[in-house]
Amino acid sequence: MKNFKHIINNLEPEHDYPAGLIHPYWARKPLNIIESIIKSFSHDGDIVLDPFMGSGTTVLASIKNNRKVIGSDLNPLSKLLVESIVNSASDSKRFQEVLDNAVNDWTKYAIDLYKIIPEKCIEREYFSVSGEYKDGNFKLIPLEAKVKPIKKNTVQGKIEFVKEYKFMSKINNQLLSVPINFSAINFVENSRIAIHRGVKASHFFTERNQSFINYVHTYIKKSKLTENEINFLRIFLSSMIPMLRLSDKKASSQWPYWRPKKELTSRNPIVALARRHKAFKKSLHWASEKLNQHNLNQALVQCAANEITDKINIMVDLIVTDPPYADHAPYIEYSELYWSLISPMGISKQLWAKEIVKTNAVGREEDSKSYENRLSESFVSFLKSLKVGGYFIFFYLDKNIDHWSGIKKALHVSNCITEEVIAISKQRRSMKTVTSPGKTLDGDLIIICKKIEAIPKCLPSCEMQTILDNINEETYFHRFGSFIKEYLTHDIVDRKEWKLNDISRFI
Repeated sequence: MKNFKHIINNLEPEHDYPAGLIHPYWARKPLNIIESIIKSFSHDGDIVLDPFMGSGTTVLASIKNNRKVIGSDLNPLSKLLVESIVNSASDSKRFQEVLDNAVNDWTKYAIDLYKIIPEKCIEREYFSVSGEYKDGNFKLIPLEAKVKPIKKNTVQGKIEFVKEYKFMSKINNQLLSVPINFSAINFVENSRIAIHRGVKASHFFTERNQSFINYVHTYIKKSKLTENEINFLRIFLSSMIPMLRLSDKKASSQWPYWRPKKELTSRNPIVALARRHKAFKKSLHWASEKLNQHNLNQALVQCAANEITDKINIMVDLIVTDPPYADHAPYIEYSELYWSLISPMGISKQLWAKEIVKTNAVGREEDSKSYENRLSESFVSFLKSLKVGGYFIFFYLDKNIDHWSGIKKALHVSNCITEEVIAISKQRRSMKTVTSPGKTLDGDLIIICKKIEAIPKCLPSCEMQTILDNINEETYFHRFGSFIKEYLTHDIVDRKEWKLNDISRFI
């Protein structure tokens, strides 16, 4: 364990590997750290499970290191994303051909859509906002547009800014509502993630970009493609959404629903097409090189974490996962914008009753109250799939001691003992640091647990002050990690006398 801790502490986290950069899915974990965990706590041919697979780092790291892997997630966008990466590895040349053909066709359509004269087209439009976003009570007032020359199916060359312009082509009205009817897609109000009351998908896109998205769907439907190829193009379209929607000038926000109050920018789809095409090409090369050399032995499932044990009905050697933190964003609500534009059915609200989440969304009060119970119940459920002697290793960070108490009980019920807690500080800026600035610990904890045949009925007992007196690390974050290790491995006899829930107040 000391050797593993040394390895982790000396690794520079690798978040930005090519397959991890094709989509703005949230809370991506560093690939090299996940690989180190897999290599240290399992062997070639072992089965690895990740019941909260998210963007698929554990799945990809497992395949890359010759492990069989099972990944599951409640979010359908997660499954589509990970499947697309894995499937593309088996025949990267074919997927590249499909993508190149699509991008070439869509680029021509986008140029024609934004032409103002035969030789020039709009690359970006800038608007001022009159009114407010609640209930869609706002209007876009054109300020100016950025114009570039058209050269060889792209736009490049001298930039002009014009205040008055007229498009050469009219919008096909059918493409404003078929197959995606933007005006019929409603989102539930959530002030924390900038979803205003009465917001619709049509409020986030100009009509030209709405017609472009529906043109893409029409192209996909008409093309003679396999299901995997269709899904690959759907995830490509989904990855473009942040640059197709109305946003700030840089399209830099991690929040899919956030918009500046006074000015908005809309981009010609060729901007997104060029950037995402480049990223996907790199991912295809990476997947072919890193994944295709191994037997692609994986199972990917869309289900809640507490359902995966019944669905797979096999025992696994290692569980590596990243469960939802209490101060994480509500991923299913976040994904609704992406998913509703690539799947006419949208995300079923029935999934809310299974999501482990803290949310400010109107009508989801019970979901937030159920966070601790759903998290601990999920742990107990999927830990039934872990072999005796196998390891359960998870990332988690929370200041609320009650949440740790729920995890502690779940581990005990599941015959899992905590062997180590490793504090990884100075991680990249994440969604939780965006939503809770100044209130978030800078880093992550890796909790390493082992399943044993039988666990003692009671943990060693001690008083809270004894634990606090034994914590002597220099940095606050590492003291936090030491406290969690002691808390998970001891029965604190006077816990109730310490009436604080915020761990930061203890240490």
